[in-house]
Amino acid sequence: MSIDVEQRAGTGEPSRPEPAPKRGVEEHAALVVAGTLVIAVLVFVAMVVLTVLAGGDGYPN
Repeated sequence: MSIDVEQRAGTGEPSRPEPAPKRGVEEHAALVVAGTLVIAVLVFVAMVVLTVLAGGDGYPN
């Protein structure tokens, strides 16, 4: 008794999709630089605002 090729279709290995390559820091460098600059500017603005709210810089005239 022989089996046709069409009947044995499920005997091979199932094909698996290739995983997407992970993106490293090199590809996100612009985002990292922009985030760092935004944080630095926000810290500087917060320093100025807190100094103004405290009544000035306290430097004697």
